Amino acid sequence: MQSEKRVSRRRFLKYGVAAGVAAVAAGLGLYYLTSAPTLAPRAEKLVPYVNKTRGALFFIAIEAAIAKRLGDLGYECEIMDAKGDTVLFNQHLETAAAKRPIAITCDPIDSNAQAYTIAQIRQKYKIPVGIADTPCEATWVDATVVFDNFKGGRLAGLKAVELLEKRFGSLDGLRVVTFHGYLGSDAWRKRMEGFDSVMEEHPEIIYDKIPMTDETASADVTAKNADIYLSKYPDVKCMNFGSEGPWLEAAYGVMEARGLLYHRDHEKHIFMVGVDGYPNTFRRILEGIYDVSSAQDPLFYGEALADLMHEFCIPKKEIPDGYEYPRTEKYAWGKGGLNLPAKVTLERWGPTLYQPNYAITKDNVSDPRHWGIRVVTEYKLWDPITERSYKIQGAPAEPPEWQKLFGFSAPAVRPSWA
Repeated sequence: MQSEKRVSRRRFLKYGVAAGVAAVAAGLGLYYLTSAPTLAPRAEKLVPYVNKTRGALFFIAIEAAIAKRLGDLGYECEIMDAKGDTVLFNQHLETAAAKRPIAITCDPIDSNAQAYTIAQIRQKYKIPVGIADTPCEATWVDATVVFDNFKGGRLAGLKAVELLEKRFGSLDGLRVVTFHGYLGSDAWRKRMEGFDSVMEEHPEIIYDKIPMTDETASADVTAKNADIYLSKYPDVKCMNFGSEGPWLEAAYGVMEARGLLYHRDHEKHIFMVGVDGYPNTFRRILEGIYDVSSAQDPLFYGEALADLMHEFCIPKKEIPDGYEYPRTEKYAWGKGGLNLPAKVTLERWGPTLYQPNYAITKDNVSDPRHWGIRVVTEYKLWDPITERSYKIQGAPAEPPEWQKLFGFSAPAVRPSWA
């Protein structure tokens, strides 16, 4: 991705949108902005956020972070939930645009399916658009905040190989499976491709790929496909997940039912790696059934996107290529932690601020600046799936006190959903 030739905003709009996006959109059943809008007065403090779904804590965390930060900066953030429906997402975008906000922010469901509507909003309504989490590579976007999903998937792959080599010595004949997300999402697709790139370097590994979910982001798909897969290949040595959260828990339920859930110190332990860093990830690492999370940070996405919109996009300033986001001390990967910088790269779809890639393991799981801990202690959001308990074979007699990570002593005393 980094090696692709970059083009100017004007040239991209001329060729990428006019010649390409409309043609792509025609086959995707999009919701079109079909006529010149009747413009209401500009709502100078309104910045809507269109969320792809509120069906998982990760997406609610982005929503909460951008709403809080925009509020701190003096804006009003109106939340719209697309409920995993691509057509509804585009309808929400048009509804938001018709209110004449000062800017619009969103997290696309299907990167191609949203491109035409975003392009039309920017051209017809002259409203800057900012994106968190899922890049929209088929049209120009004023600001995007993500992590490099390819590198995130690749990091998970490298850690998987490291774990397998340490235990088995040789990789020859070992079976590894990826449960990948909906491939209409650029983010999920690139995570799979990143993991694929590591597996391609090790042809001696038997490598399988199974859908983790569909466009609805339902964990029911994970449970069904994991059950089918594990019934056929109970000897799999490593499982990789395009996302953790409810999808990981669905797999654990199947593994427990099939007698395949072992502590990491047991020789029958199936190594588990993936992407995200949900709160449940921290409990599972402490319990010894999860190994490595290639972590992204939805709180950073929301907080940083609000800052970029305020500092650059709303006042019509260009975001410089190479700009380094200054406020990283609250993140585990930032100042005072791993000291990794978050920088802007001018991609062909626009300026993109990348969260640096890093791994959560048993060695750094207790850092309170991980988003999966901050979302509880600071944002008071909680995902009840973290409370699920499993029968873990080979586990120590005394279970870890995972509740202390989140600042409370028992699941009965817990924050609730926003």
